[in-house]
Amino acid sequence: MINKFFLRGLGFFNDAYDLSVINIINVILEHQYKKTTYNASMKSNVSAAALIGAVLGQLAFGFLGDIYGRKNCMVATCLLLIFGGILCTAAYGGEPINTLWFLVIARGILGFGIGGEYPLAAASSSEDATSP
Repeated sequence: MINKFFLRGLGFFNDAYDLSVINIINVILEHQYKKTTYNASMKSNVSAAALIGAVLGQLAFGFLGDIYGRKNCMVATCLLLIFGGILCTAAYGGEPINTLWFLVIARGILGFGIGGEYPLAAASSSEDATSP
C-alpha cells in the first residue's frame, strides 16, 4: 500500500517538475535566440502551453476516466507524458521560430498528459485510502 502512494507522489513530483522547468529553460532560450525571435509573446506561448494543456487534460481525462476506466486512461496519460517529453527534447524545426513553435506544441501535449494524470491519480488514491 505504501508503494502505491509513494509512486503516485513521485508522479506528482514529476508533473510539478515538468510544469516548472520552463522557468530555467526560458533563461537558456533567451541566450540561445535573439530578442527578435524569442520575444515576450513567444516566451509567454512557450511558458503557458503546458499549463493550458494541463487544464484541458484535466477536463478531458476526468470525463474519459469515468467512461473507459481509470487504469486505461492512466496508461494513455503515461504515453502522452512520454511522447510529449520526447518531443520537447527533440524540438527542432529548422528556423528558430519553427523550433519554438514545435516546442509550444510539444509542451502542450506534455501538459495534456500532466493534466490527465491529476484527476485519475487523485480518484485512484482516494479509492485505495483506508478510513482512520
